Amino acid sequence: MGFYDFFINWYLHYDRVISSSLRQARYENGLGNTQKNNRKDDSTHVPFLVVIAEDNEIYDELLSLSKEHADIAVVLGARTMSQDSKSSASSYNSTTYKLLVSGRATHLLNLVCGLPQYDTSASALDDWKKWIVVYSDIDTAWLQNPLPFVASKLFEVDIASIIRSSRPQQLRPKYDILAPLDSKSKYCTGFLVIACNPASIIFLSRWEEKLLLNPQLNQPIFNLLLRTRHSDYKSLRHESLSEVEFPSGKLFFDEDRNQTEGRGQTVVVHNNFIIGHDEKKKRFEDYGLWIS
Repeated sequence: MGFYDFFINWYLHYDRVISSSLRQARYENGLGNTQKNNRKDDSTHVPFLVVIAEDNEIYDELLSLSKEHADIAVVLGARTMSQDSKSSASSYNSTTYKLLVSGRATHLLNLVCGLPQYDTSASALDDWKKWIVVYSDIDTAWLQNPLPFVASKLFEVDIASIIRSSRPQQLRPKYDILAPLDSKSKYCTGFLVIACNPASIIFLSRWEEKLLLNPQLNQPIFNLLLRTRHSDYKSLRHESLSEVEFPSGKLFFDEDRNQTEGRGQTVVVHNNFIIGHDEKKKRFEDYGLWIS
């Protein structure tokens, strides 16, 4: 069984939380319109979603999404797999799997290079979504809209309070890359926030270079490159996302975890630390996260 059904499940979570967030933002904007003096609020804009298909059959299947929604684009991966991923999945750590995940840096580099670089003269509140890429594996479940949390971490401010303010503010990002943790010292590449700037582009280029030279699991080399701090990207600023809001599968699905202080605050959960399509699906089902 392939992971096409995981994409459908991921998209249903995504659509639900984004739609709910937009409805709430538009409602609040309507109530506070006079206080805001009709100032533009980017929180009511739908994010642009790019879906990367890794084989031709999946690409053809997903094209209907982009035809129905102007805010969705479907892109065929650079290393198109001959395997039909709708009916079969590559085994973890297999040669085919390594080829597949080694394309991640290339995908991200292409996306980031297509964005405008951060303009310090612009209002970050209005424009911040235009120059970052939020990447997500499809074995994640979005339980809340992560974008406000990402913005608050990126700028280290309370974005919600700025939105409510009638005074526009110019903000500068504090970080170039944000990622959740899989352990105390290792980032997870299953959910990444990347700003468009020279430091992040150089880092992605180095990551891509290593993966193209030797197809491998992309996460270990990602962390190794960050630790080595190459002179080309020594100015790169990276930080972890909260484990409470962006937990790994090891944390979220831990039966001993306090549910009120843990799962109730989750924004995005990654169904990792478990191998296999059926095993991942069952764990999602057991916790009420399988809605496809």
